Amino acid sequence: MKSLKMLPILLTIMFITSCQNESEVPIEQIPETIIVIESNLYPEGITYYEADQSFYVSSLTKGKISKVSIDGSITTFADDPSLISTLGMKIDKTTNQLIACISDPGFNSMKSDSTSLAQFAAIAFFDINTGEKINQIRIDTGQPILLNDLTLDSSGNIYITDSFSPNIYKIDEQGDVSTFYTNSIFTPSPNNFGLNGIIYHPDGYLIVSKYDEGKLFKIPINSAASFTEVELNKPVPSIDGLILTDENKIILASNNLGFANHVNAVYELSSGDNWSSAQISNTFESGEDSFPTTFAKVGNDHYVQYAKLHQFFAGNDPIPTEFPITKINF
Repeated sequence: MKSLKMLPILLTIMFITSCQNESEVPIEQIPETIIVIESNLYPEGITYYEADQSFYVSSLTKGKISKVSIDGSITTFADDPSLISTLGMKIDKTTNQLIACISDPGFNSMKSDSTSLAQFAAIAFFDINTGEKINQIRIDTGQPILLNDLTLDSSGNIYITDSFSPNIYKIDEQGDVSTFYTNSIFTPSPNNFGLNGIIYHPDGYLIVSKYDEGKLFKIPINSAASFTEVELNKPVPSIDGLILTDENKIILASNNLGFANHVNAVYELSSGDNWSSAQISNTFESGEDSFPTTFAKVGNDHYVQYAKLHQFFAGNDPIPTEFPITKINF
């Protein structure tokens, strides 16, 4: 009888110990909105690291990568002169490295100059536990370049989109760079952004967004030239970041630079034919002052970064100081 009375206590102790050993914060304790407070940060990319219960955000205007605790406190994770503008990021759990896109779109008045503008681009690798830069691989094609987002396949190869030229690049496990695929169809319209978000599907293909036309493309890893456009049942005005939530669902960000008449929103797409086509299954309008860009997976939930880039393109007046990270609730 005594042992039965002790059972709930023992189970509670085991639960607490398990959480401590795994360094996990119960999902219900993570706020639905975390406010990143730093003037002029414009965080375009976001990722989440379970081991330290922190978000990591990039910055188009400062270049640094910041670590954001779930209480909103912010510290610098990495910064150096080569980090002109940082964009899409991923954490490689097999190597414990944060991998980031670096480019110069002209948004950082302190680090950008005529020798780097639309010319300097690299992928940087950081130790996720220390912030130490382990490697930086330059990508130079002689064309205008803006590395926007990246993804990893099951073998550790990295694929990167270019928003200024119609290219997708690849960095293999040995660190060798190549142009994985290029096609004039991916050329951006004048004064706009082309290829943007990118994800790897476990069935062996990439799904890539083209921002200016609101299109998605399915690109097989082993036969890129046989790519197809994903047919959507309804038009999406622009497509920024993507996240694969299961093999048949994608969440995407759609935002308004301020030059068009459409809302900022997050869409959920569903496909029943291996991404030959997709249907909009849910929509979450994020509001006029949001500009959703990229996503982070936190347990079974997904959070979106509000970058507020419409204010930058409107002259940066007033300069925003708060950049919410918000849980997606369809």
